[in-house]
Amino acid sequence: MAPMNIIVALKRFSIIALLLAFSGPSLAQADYPNKLVRIILPYAPGGTTDMVARAVAQQLAVKWGQSVIVDAKPGASGLIDTGGASISSVWLRA
Repeated sequence: MAPMNIIVALKRFSIIALLLAFSGPSLAQADYPNKLVRIILPYAPGGTTDMVARAVAQQLAVKWGQSVIVDAKPGASGLIDTGGASISSVWLRA
């Protein structure tokens, strides 16, 4: 085998090995999402963003087979909702 063919074979082997190594963790997450999903919306209910968020939530619920809730909390230029998103792991423990 010529030296150039060995290099090409090693490159192909390396690529295949990397693909196999990184495919394991993605297969382990097959059951996501496994609990309630909450879309945090920093705008008032009834507006365009609320209608779009609810339409997206409905389609996600059908696709994922999981409940998707739109949580609208307007005020303080979105800071109220931003603070809620930063502690969202606490919200989802309920």
